[in-house]
Amino acid sequence: MLLSQKSLEKLRLLINEETEYRSGPEIIKFFSNFDYQDQYQQGFPSRWIYTDSRLNNINSTGKIKICIQ
Repeated sequence: MLLSQKSLEKLRLLINEETEYRSGPEIIKFFSNFDYQDQYQQGFPSRWIYTDSRLNNINSTGKIKICIQ
């Protein structure tokens, strides 16, 4: 499945704040389900930049479908 940029933007909003507000550490925990082992620390990018990056990485893989579900 390959999502459009507009769909990825909406998915970012859903993940970060529309279904529930997630802080930086909570977003990192969410994406740890997709094999990311990031650590939240000083200088970490904004929540939306981080989420966009991770969604772009899993887009067109089976992981994006799991993320949506």
